[in-house]
Formats: sequence, structure tokens, C-alpha cells
Amino acid sequence: MRSFYVKITAALLSILLVATGLFSPALKAEDAPKSNGKVSSLTEKAIQQVQESFLKQDEGTAIQQKQVKKSFKVDKKNGINIKRKAAADGKLRTSAVRSIDGLAINQSAVLTEEDPVDLWFLSTSSPQALISRITSPNADYVVQLFVVDFETGQAYPTDLIQPAGSLLALTNLPAGDYAFGITSGGEFGDSYTLQVNAKNPPNFTGAVSLSSTLQYFVAEYANGDVFANGAKVYNKQSKTADYEWKRVFYFSYDGKYEQRTHSISNVKVKSISAPVSYSAPYASSSEAILVYLDVDTLFMYHQSSYESGQYYRDTFVDTLGKKTPRTLDIDDLTNYGDHILAVDLKTGQPIDFFSVLNYYYAAGIEKLPTIKTLN
Repeated sequence: MRSFYVKITAALLSILLVATGLFSPALKAEDAPKSNGKVSSLTEKAIQQVQESFLKQDEGTAIQQKQVKKSFKVDKKNGINIKRKAAADGKLRTSAVRSIDGLAINQSAVLTEEDPVDLWFLSTSSPQALISRITSPNADYVVQLFVVDFETGQAYPTDLIQPAGSLLALTNLPAGDYAFGITSGGEFGDSYTLQVNAKNPPNFTGAVSLSSTLQYFVAEYANGDVFANGAKVYNKQSKTADYEWKRVFYFSYDGKYEQRTHSISNVKVKSISAPVSYSAPYASSSEAILVYLDVDTLFMYHQSSYESGQYYRDTFVDTLGKKTPRTLDIDDLTNYGDHILAVDLKTGQPIDFFSVLNYYYAAGIEKLPTIKTLN
């Protein structure tokens, strides 16, 4: 009776795995779906609709080259004390000082006549690119970059100063201690928001994308490298990226096993997105970027099943009926939507493959990802 119970349980488990999509029976090459008879034409269309709808999202803030400075001058004769002092005889008094952690900030405060200068401190251990500004309903507000000397307790003004709404940008902010000073040339009492991004390497030559709050900045460099918030994404000149992605499912039970593997390597890049949030059943990231794969990217799909003494079946035929390992071709890109690696910006590693070539999406087993541009 126990033997009978185990066999029934194994059979039911096998059915459950197929029904939930954790495994489906291995395909033989002759039974694999062909390019004119895909796994699910409805699912394929849904995949393309999600990809196309994402492309219509807001692309963020534009940067003009004239807004970006290469250097700055420091006025050593007119430093201000960085410690809070009571106002007396009309002398300048600064408000409580604040720090910018993580080289980026998007935070609001109110500037008052009693505290006419707000200082926000930023320290960098290496040279960085700087993009910053304040936004405010008060057109009298300005932001100015200061160089800070903590030993003397002084903050020295630079010639980098901009009114509310205008970018204060620098291709190369040297390692050191700085402060953003916010004050008013007229009226006080209104709120402002300080937006800073100093996460990318210095000496960028162009902006690929910049979010509306400046918190996500994708920059291009003279050698072709493209960085997003400090993480290298790819090289635009060679159209290559150092990514490898693999997803393996393996399940063994009662002398049997079932296996399915996808892998991506030798990545060629057609384009990239702005930074996004990416949420899918298999993998999610609050800060990611989409890498659109180009022809000649290497793709492999393998599925196999085995029962001791009974059978071994396997196939390298993918969801489009093409034998792998193979490189992506014009047919893949022209007729079957985009083939996208979702890359986590915090780790710099790919986490998911959003494509009709991903069995779990093509067969409708897993829900399609939710993608939103970050601001």
C-alpha cells in the first residue's frame, strides 16, 4: 500500500509541476514549435505590447552642453562660517547644516528670513560628475557651490551659481568637501527642493538620459563607455557589454529529473533604456536598466527529462523552433519584438530576460513584468 501511495504522489506531483509551469514535458525537435506556429501568439503579442507601451513613458530632463561647466573658481576672501551663529548687527547667519548621503538627494526645505542661508554638505572620495539644481516657486532663490574647509570651519563660494530651475552642472568635481548654499536675492518664506546627482565618473561628454528629479543619470564618455548612476552599462562604440545571464530549473524525484536552462552571453547591445523599476515573478529590482539585445548575441535553450532505466529526452530547440546555441538574427529582432536583459544597477548584474525566447513568458506561465521609468 505504501509503494502504491508513493507512485500516486509522484504522478500527481509531476502533473502539478506541468500545470504550474515549473516544468513542462521535454520537447522533441520534431515536436518543437516552429516560427510559423509559436508557443502562444497571444502571449507573444502581449509581450510586444508591454515593450512598446514602456517606450512611450517620460524620458526625463534634457541637458544642453552649455549648461555644463568644466571647472570653477574659488573665492578664498569671502568664506562663511559653517557653524550656526546667532544673527547680530546684520551679519550672516546660516541655518542648521544638512548632509547629502550616497552622492544623490531630492529633498525639500523652507528658507526663512531668520535663517537666510541653508548649507547642504557633500563629500566625495574620488572625482565625480555633478548634476544639480534647486526648484522653487520663488524665482528669487539661488543655489551656489561652496568648497568647505572643515579645519578652519569655513565654506568658500565658487563662481558656480544658478537661479531656481536652472542646472548647476560640472563635468569634473574633484574629490573633496563641498556645500550647496541656498539663499534668496529677494523674498523668503517659500519652500525649495535640492536635487543632486554625483554618482557617475567625471568627464562625461553627453547625457543619454536624466530623470526629472536628477536622481538617475545615464552619461556617455569619450571612449564610448555608458554609465548609469555609477554602474557601467555598456560600450556604445563596440556595442558590447560584459553580461552573462543564466536561468536553470532542475527537479529530481522518484528516480527521475526534469531540467530547463536558458542562457545569454556574448552580449551585443542595440540600445538601452533610462533607469526603471522592474517587477516580475522571477526577479525584481527597484533600480534597473533595460539592455536591448542586438544581432549576434549568443542564446541557448536546453530542456531535458530522464527516468532511470526508462528514457532520456532532450532538445535544444527554442520557442521559435530554432536550434540553439545560436546567435540572435534579423528575423528575431524584426518579427518577434525586443529581446531585453533587465540589469540591476545596484549589483551591475542581469536579473531577467524579457523576450518571447524566454519560455516562461512565451508559454504564458509567468506574468509579464511591470516596468516604470524612475524619476
